[in-house]
Amino acid sequence: MGSTVRNETLAELVDASGLSRRALAERVKGIAAQHGDVIQTNHAAVTYWINGGLPQPDTQRYLLEALSRRLGRSLTLRDIGMPSMDDGLDGIASMSEDPVEVLIELGRAEMERRRFLKTAAYSTAAAATPVTLASDAWGRACSAHAGGRVGASDVTAVQEMTAVYTHIDEKYGGQHARRAVTAYLEDALQMCRGNFASERVHRDMLSATASLACLAAWKAYDAGEHGHAQFRYIQAQRLTMEAANPVHEAFVLRGRVHHAINIKTTDHALALAEQMMSRGEQRVDGGTRALFVICQARALAEEKQTDRALKESYRARELASAAGETGGVPGWSALWASPMSTVNSHTAKILSATGRYREAERSYKGAVAGRPGEVYRRINGLTLADAGRMQVAQGHLEQAVNTFDRALRTMTGVQSTRTLTSAQGMRESLAPYRRRGAGVVRDFDQSLRSWLQEQRAG
Repeated sequence: MGSTVRNETLAELVDASGLSRRALAERVKGIAAQHGDVIQTNHAAVTYWINGGLPQPDTQRYLLEALSRRLGRSLTLRDIGMPSMDDGLDGIASMSEDPVEVLIELGRAEMERRRFLKTAAYSTAAAATPVTLASDAWGRACSAHAGGRVGASDVTAVQEMTAVYTHIDEKYGGQHARRAVTAYLEDALQMCRGNFASERVHRDMLSATASLACLAAWKAYDAGEHGHAQFRYIQAQRLTMEAANPVHEAFVLRGRVHHAINIKTTDHALALAEQMMSRGEQRVDGGTRALFVICQARALAEEKQTDRALKESYRARELASAAGETGGVPGWSALWASPMSTVNSHTAKILSATGRYREAERSYKGAVAGRPGEVYRRINGLTLADAGRMQVAQGHLEQAVNTFDRALRTMTGVQSTRTLTSAQGMRESLAPYRRRGAGVVRDFDQSLRSWLQEQRAG
């Protein structure tokens, strides 16, 4: 912003705050002092900012916090008329150390359909960099914005809405109700900076919001927006760190590991899995431990440590079996089907990579059998497609076509880039037989092409 362009947005907010420029300058200096910083801001500096000048980056954050506290709502740099997103995800990341503020700005970029969210690449550097939180984050959060009072019922509401949106996501696909999730996430993030009945409620709200942020990350992944998804997962992890909830942090790390593996960017997947295990394995019930163990097994398999991967997959199965259908897993873990279904699915992927197609097929079918069909349409459809590919690998052509047909029927109407990719994968696996003129394949291929056209049109 040039110095000749008056920042009308900031001017209006200063007027709305009811503070004189001198009083606002004193508040900015006071917040800087709370952060251990000494600045010389005065009323003339505030005038300079209103006239279009830019404060130093740290001073921008102090100004942002001063106005947020005074006005009783979370503001972003863009809200006060200052640059924020010109550099894409890097620009958003650099604007603040506060994951709440970063996620609010990211959500607004998504609502505006900013192109960089679709084109941002997955970053191996970000995967290798330990996630940190500013040392004063908790103090900043506790003292921050004077919003409405937030109680345990508000936490419950966020948890219940996350469960509802997650079930909708599984049934109708990641692109269904995506903007609604983004909008509701901003509501939850605003509450994270409210006035809390207790420290416990505050931590619970941060953790509940992290679950919702993970769902938003999952939706970005389901759309093939992998840089965007990775960025959201990292911010969700920072929320769990601010909540001082290492077990939930481990669960977010689990999402990051599977994301890396699924898009075949696995250089740091095992390191992330080891972080996950260090934070969560010894602190959780058997069902959740099974999810962590099978995740590590997948990472080991990607590193060609096959024997150890299989050993860990068997351990995960024993843990899941002992835990039962739900296993008393935490709410944020229970959203994603039973531990045994998850273990079966990931075990099948390990077995498939080792050429044990019959065993993999059996595990894929076990995963589907453990999930209610009407609720888990997307994942069951994808899993059936994987089972069909195992049948093709064994030369069981007619069985494979029947399984693929069932997968298509299960996935019909699901709005997901992954389901389209999976259906295309069916065509590729059957291509050798199509070239040979196999009748059962030719007939199915016509149906498959029609299905793809209808799904893309929808």
